[in-house]
Amino acid sequence: MFIKKELPIDEPQLVEANGKDTDAYHAVNYQKLDNETLIIDIYKDVGNKVSRFIPVYRIYQRENEYLSYIFEEKKWSSSSIQRLLYISYNTEEFNSNIAKEFTEKWNYTGCDKQLFNILHLQDKLLEIRRTKKYANERKRIDMAMLQFKKGITKRQEKFLKKDIFRTENFIFYDKKQGKGFCTHCEKDVLLKGMTYRHNQKGKCPVCHNAITYKASGISHKYLTTSGTGVIFEKRDKKLLARYFDVQKNYGKNFKEPDITIYEVVRSVFDKNEIRNYERRQFHNLGINWCKCNPHISYTSYAGYNYDVRYLANVNYGFYGLKNAIKDTYCQYSEVATWLKKYNSNAWSAETYMIDYYKFPVMESLLKLGMYDLTKRLRALRFRDCNLEEKELHKILCLTKEQFKLLNSINNPQSDLYECMRANKTNLNFSIEQYEYVNKILKSSYRLNEMFELFEMSSFHKISRYLEKKERNPIIYLDYIKFCKKLGWNLKNSFVLFPKKLEEAHDEASALLEESIKKAEIDAINKRLPEIAKKYNFTYKDLIIIAPQNAKEYISESQALRNCISRNYMDTMAQGKCSIVFIRRASEPNKPYFAMEIGNDNRIIQVRGMKNCGANKEVKECVEAFMKKIA
Repeated sequence: MFIKKELPIDEPQLVEANGKDTDAYHAVNYQKLDNETLIIDIYKDVGNKVSRFIPVYRIYQRENEYLSYIFEEKKWSSSSIQRLLYISYNTEEFNSNIAKEFTEKWNYTGCDKQLFNILHLQDKLLEIRRTKKYANERKRIDMAMLQFKKGITKRQEKFLKKDIFRTENFIFYDKKQGKGFCTHCEKDVLLKGMTYRHNQKGKCPVCHNAITYKASGISHKYLTTSGTGVIFEKRDKKLLARYFDVQKNYGKNFKEPDITIYEVVRSVFDKNEIRNYERRQFHNLGINWCKCNPHISYTSYAGYNYDVRYLANVNYGFYGLKNAIKDTYCQYSEVATWLKKYNSNAWSAETYMIDYYKFPVMESLLKLGMYDLTKRLRALRFRDCNLEEKELHKILCLTKEQFKLLNSINNPQSDLYECMRANKTNLNFSIEQYEYVNKILKSSYRLNEMFELFEMSSFHKISRYLEKKERNPIIYLDYIKFCKKLGWNLKNSFVLFPKKLEEAHDEASALLEESIKKAEIDAINKRLPEIAKKYNFTYKDLIIIAPQNAKEYISESQALRNCISRNYMDTMAQGKCSIVFIRRASEPNKPYFAMEIGNDNRIIQVRGMKNCGANKEVKECVEAFMKKIA
């Protein structure tokens, strides 16, 4: 082992290569430290027209170890030469005869360049290091792989080669002979009297499976289909899954396509976790099973390795799941039912089993036949449910009566559940009544307003009122909201059920708007003296002023045809911002620009005619104004 204190780290110098440009980005000089140690100094060319090398790294190399020193950072490193820098073949070497003496002694003489012989030696030493470092990890993985059966049975092979391709098969036809070959039933079929063409979709007249017609007389060299098959097994009461990628190429012989089968992923389903393994490069020590995250695959691109999400193919299938889950921790799981109804891809089983741990309520809902509701709640990660509760109706935030009603329906929809949940009153309704409310509001976020309305009058009266003349329920809810804000007596049936709903709505809206505007104008008028004192400003030919009255904001907005004055009156009234006018000093009463200022004295926006931005002179004025109020 190297002793750092005993190694020389004096910064070396390299004579320029005859003062000429060598086109070598790096140069290497070799020295002999002792009979066992070779010193490798690596230089970088920093010259322009003439090579000028400066030292960057020094490597101390022995047959069974190496150590690096970085001159610029003045620190030691265990990195190999390849990790330190990119080496090109035109690297210039000095005193290579010294290096040759060592590489011949170490039996690394395959290249003319001695540096590449040393790189091969370092690669071998790295492999030895990695083998030792990852020995325990590899042993654990190999032990885990012993749980899986070796190879596949004939029935499993048929499943992978044929069954998973149930949605993608072909009939290769010959129109002259009036017959074709179906890849699903693997039989010759008569096509006389039938109309078809190349790439047309259809059904096989023998097996009635969906197929695509392909002309047999043209090349199918690139006609390839891919699929993913998942085979489930059981070992020691653990559920195991093996994921296979299958490819069929019909180029040589469409009756006997070339089929390749790759086992890509293995999963072990345990009570507390799901462990995934994939067959790939094991820390650059050759192909082996490696641990990976769920749905993660390993790939190499441009010399770099990445973990990428493994995507299942369009064609997929599951084999042996029902038998495999028997006597395992998930034997009462509804995973088989879920896959039958929602097997959207080959990873469906695994994603279901992951959620099986996180959301036990999922199982209870599926056993009650609430498939679509479970799917919707699962997609939302059950975020609106109270998962800390134990009783099912409390988890779903429903009363016992509501849950009984929901459970009385076969596969209830999620929007009906949301409608029931919106009822926070003490009133009970029938399924038909809930469905009516859900239908007329179309799953509106205002469902709770409708149920509050039923506390003022009966369901029968309100539904009859809305059905008469097909009154719009949203307009009706808006009208009720206006009435509450105006303080009108909704116990009065004349107010609660106006004969002309739209007219009553518009009247209430106008009165409310007038009431709000009056309150806003009063609030703004109280603020205006303070705004004028704080923000009135003069700069060259421009002035910044506050209006005398809040109504000037409306006339200003109309004159400039922008929204900065009119649309921000409510925030002005609440004291959240201040709006002032920018005008020419020579025309103080003529609208020019309006400016919005935040409570932190930050300029939010400056707008002129038709919402145009500030011009040069206005920008200068605003900048000077900002310095004043800063």
